[in-house]
Amino acid sequence: MPSILATDISDKCLQKAQRGIYSDKCISQIPQPMLKSYFQKGLNQWRGSVRVKPLVRGMVRFSKFNLLKDAAPDIQFDVILCRNVMIYFDRPTKEKVISRLFQALNPQGYFIIGSAESLNGLTHGLKYVKPSVYRKPY
Repeated sequence: MPSILATDISDKCLQKAQRGIYSDKCISQIPQPMLKSYFQKGLNQWRGSVRVKPLVRGMVRFSKFNLLKDAAPDIQFDVILCRNVMIYFDRPTKEKVISRLFQALNPQGYFIIGSAESLNGLTHGLKYVKPSVYRKPY
């Protein structure tokens, strides 16, 4: 069974994510078959929202994590999503963060950043796949 480590520096964001409840507006781009498979429709006071199904929530472990200070987890990942974070860092800090996350990525693993971000001009060992998507070589 897949497992997901979801991290954030914000306790408030982690608590919201752990609840797994989203407004219909937030999930408007998710295809219907995925919605039916992974979400429950809200009823009564929860009308207009969905909740991630328990089976999926059980695959996720939530943890507070500071990209700049905390040691990378002692496990390897197939995919790391680091979306809309790099825009807040200067070049040396970006390179430091990418280097640490690179070490935590399995060979052939994917590193995905936000659409407003790029790794162009930075020193890293990742290979460009397409906008926002990079891959660690063997």
